[in-house]
Amino acid sequence: MCAITHIFVLMLENRSFDSVFGLANLSGQSPDGTPTSANGLLVKAVTNVGRGGTVYRLREGSPYFLNFDPGHEFTDSCVQLCGPAVASTSAVQKDTLVLGAGGYPPLAPDWSKTGFAATYEDVNGIIADAFSAFTPDQLPVLTFLASQFGVCDNWFASVPGPTWPNRFFAVAGTSSGLDHTPSSAQVLEAVALNEPIFTFANGTVFSKLPPSDWLIVRGDVAQTRCIYGMQNQRSRFSTMENFIAQVSDGSLLERFIFIEPEYDALNDFRNGNSMHPAGDVRRGEALVKSLYDAISASKFWPNSLFLITFDEHGGFFDHVRSPPAVPPGAQENPRLKEHNFSFDRLGVRVPALVISPHVPPGTIDHTLYDHTSLLKTVDKAFRLGGALNLTARVRAANDFTKMLALTTARADVPLCPSPVAIGDERPSSTGAPRSKHPFLPLYARG
Repeated sequence: MCAITHIFVLMLENRSFDSVFGLANLSGQSPDGTPTSANGLLVKAVTNVGRGGTVYRLREGSPYFLNFDPGHEFTDSCVQLCGPAVASTSAVQKDTLVLGAGGYPPLAPDWSKTGFAATYEDVNGIIADAFSAFTPDQLPVLTFLASQFGVCDNWFASVPGPTWPNRFFAVAGTSSGLDHTPSSAQVLEAVALNEPIFTFANGTVFSKLPPSDWLIVRGDVAQTRCIYGMQNQRSRFSTMENFIAQVSDGSLLERFIFIEPEYDALNDFRNGNSMHPAGDVRRGEALVKSLYDAISASKFWPNSLFLITFDEHGGFFDHVRSPPAVPPGAQENPRLKEHNFSFDRLGVRVPALVISPHVPPGTIDHTLYDHTSLLKTVDKAFRLGGALNLTARVRAANDFTKMLALTTARADVPLCPSPVAIGDERPSSTGAPRSKHPFLPLYARG
């Protein structure tokens, strides 16, 4: 493979593959050159049945932001994947499903019998807003980058559940047993008091790489600060503005850069650029463009890899069934486990873009990936000899270096279009305002 000296990772928030690319009609070739198309929605009449038998049809064209948050906790996700019968409305609302000896329930036999619409009903959400997919003209930045570089259409969240465990899997290959959103108290203890709440016995990418090799770029409050020991690594965190300046002037010294967007959690995500459904996705598109423009214009570009993915599906529909998974086999913290989940099932499919001058235009990779594929790829690209094979899940994961099929960097640097202007409105959600939650200091539960 080509020599990769810099890996940039942007992990956005809460979108399924079908939500972002289901209607994009992406076509191109697989990494070996075989003509292929992405597994989307264009030839599929997608319906979902609610708890009372109401049949809903997926809407083409999503609101740029919602006034409610589609459920994506563990219980929500289980109902969404397996069907409404696995948990009651009350269990969904309170996230109280505890798995029995039989483990994770059987998946729904087809997408029409999944429980996405049921979970929207359970929280009185506007179903037409949530049960929808963006058209490609709504997301010109992501759609353009997918066509000009590489897209993975078989990349899944590591856990069928919310943000926190999935983000931990991306950097540690495990969540140490966390299968839900932690409490505000736990987050405060971890950040303010440096308490050992979120510990990883086998380490993380940040503990395995020399401190001089990595940087966390934060839009506001970085979720990675909650990892035990990160309070002692404050010099390893940078603002978005400083990072872009360093990339642009060539002074960046680190080679693994993990980028967290602006969540705006204290304001219920309304003004963030993470692509969380409460915030306007056009701000997320603007962030992606600014990062791509800076990286692709820099001296680092010829030997760089820029991964864009999403932590989990955010409650949004995807028609591809969640595969079984290899459990991490790592030490768990019993304080962090509520649902008796064995981590033997992946979450919902999410978008993933692999951007590099070594990726041929229109590359579409159908290989099975999850967030631990990031660790496997960093290990291989940086020739670390297995140092990042932190858990059994990582060891079983596929790396995506085969997408870097060009040994010589492309001479062209595709010019990324601008996002849709925020003044150019499409309908936004008209649902009732979402209830307030105590987001302290991040989006933890009260």
